[in-house]
Amino acid sequence: MKAKTIRTQFFIYIGLFSTAFLIILSIGVYASYFTALKENETEYRVQLSSKTKQNVEFFLNLVNNTSSVLSRDEKIIQKLVDVPATEGEEAVDINQNEINQLLQNTVTVQEYISGIYVLGFNGEFYTSDWGVKEDPLRELYTEILSDSIRVDEFYFIGSKMNYHMYSDTGVISTIRPITQPHTDQVIGMIIIDMNYTYLQEMFMASWMQYEEKVLVLNHLGETMFSFPYNINLDSIITDNPDIIESQTTQLTTDVFGKESIILSDTLNFSGWKVVRIINSDHIYEKTNQLAPLALIALGILFILTWMISLILSHSFTKPIRELHQHILKVENGNFKTMIPIKRKDELGQLAHSFNVMTQNLNELIQKMLIEEKEKSQMEFQILQSQINPHFLYNTLDSIKWLATIQNVDNIKDMTNSLINLLKYNISSKGTMVMLKEEIQSIVNYVEIQKYRFGDIFEVYYDIPSQLENLFILRFILQPIIENSIIHGFEDIGNNQFHITIKAFSEDDILYITITDNGKGMDDIAIETLFTTEDKRNVMHSGIGLKNIHDRIQLYFGPEFGLKISSLSNQGTSIQLSLRVLYKPDSQ
Repeated sequence: MKAKTIRTQFFIYIGLFSTAFLIILSIGVYASYFTALKENETEYRVQLSSKTKQNVEFFLNLVNNTSSVLSRDEKIIQKLVDVPATEGEEAVDINQNEINQLLQNTVTVQEYISGIYVLGFNGEFYTSDWGVKEDPLRELYTEILSDSIRVDEFYFIGSKMNYHMYSDTGVISTIRPITQPHTDQVIGMIIIDMNYTYLQEMFMASWMQYEEKVLVLNHLGETMFSFPYNINLDSIITDNPDIIESQTTQLTTDVFGKESIILSDTLNFSGWKVVRIINSDHIYEKTNQLAPLALIALGILFILTWMISLILSHSFTKPIRELHQHILKVENGNFKTMIPIKRKDELGQLAHSFNVMTQNLNELIQKMLIEEKEKSQMEFQILQSQINPHFLYNTLDSIKWLATIQNVDNIKDMTNSLINLLKYNISSKGTMVMLKEEIQSIVNYVEIQKYRFGDIFEVYYDIPSQLENLFILRFILQPIIENSIIHGFEDIGNNQFHITIKAFSEDDILYITITDNGKGMDDIAIETLFTTEDKRNVMHSGIGLKNIHDRIQLYFGPEFGLKISSLSNQGTSIQLSLRVLYKPDSQ
């Protein structure tokens, strides 16, 4: 399977992250909006219910005030206190007609009142409607008349007008006791019949338009009004007893299989409860209307999100792709390629670092090419230098045998030492040799120098046998011996010259000390040996002391090397420190 590019991954990651963020945000916003909408709609319905409640309470308050005023009317009280009159029939009719007219006038100005009746315990009866029959009315309220009615108690009873001669329509009746002043003795009652249809319309007018279900219960929990008329809602009260027990109720439950909100409130004066059942679908209606628009907006946001993700992925990965193209050029050998820097962020810094790297690589490669060229030239020179010593070695070997034939021993010995010295110098043993091999080279070199300078110096060797097989750098002792013979013993008269070569080891360090009693050096001359390569620092071998010091540090580290101590006209001591090696390092 083909690997996804970083641009594709970047595009997918940003797109998925943004999509997830939008989904979570949308769910949060939708849930918050839905909750707020539901709360607002519920609050609106509560306020609507409160408005209707206020209207009904205002109406009941008017009825209450009417009954209260009539219960304190002096004429009515007087007629209920007095013993039934034995006067002429005409006088009785006049008093009765006055009270009946008062009741009729009251009904006339209050259209929601169907009738007003006064029943006295002394047998008096007054009515606003001449069609009302006294006997059925007294029979209907016999139980209440027989009870001990408390002062100012206000009763509501629902019934049909079966005490009317021409009508049996339903009414809601209020009953208020009439008491005798000063004694508070109940002497009768006032009955006010309220128009049932008028009350029903008052309750239902504001709720029909919202398709709500409504129940109005009396103080006993009995249904007085219900809407819709063709549905029995009594089960709602049975399933939710809190409606009867609490003054106000707000709960969410299933009604006829649908989620609904039930609101109930208690009316003043009457103890009636108004119960409203609101289908949640009506509350969700506005939310459902906005759902398609929300989905369209969300879809547009998704498209914009993925487009922005594409633009961002292209913007951020373009420098990386350019860097990859230039890396491929470097991979193919083009080290001169440069990335145009157009940004100042981390990607711009990366491009700058790449340019610096390729520039350094190009310079390094050029330097390596030059060094390889120089190395090739040096190898050619070395080959030439090897050819010449070989030719010289063969010639000297012929001279040695000629001296042997002619019995010239000194020439033979000197030639033999020179041949051995040349063999050691031009051998291909490598960088590391045994200490005893380096010492043997010194022996051959000294033998040759004695033929040249005579026996004016002696070389003493103090090399423990256990150190002879240790490995050291090749050709690091002869230049020092050569320096002592050629420079240390010149221009002085003393002919008792000697050189001592001593070796010892301590803490895995091999120390080799070369001491002479030559003319010595001052501090300036010693310092010059380690800073420049002049004639004082270069012997006939062409290798100086600084070169030896650098070679030792190159192979063994900066803690090793060469130390010189010298005094003018008193001699020089040079100590070499090397790491103890029982076998040669990789050469």
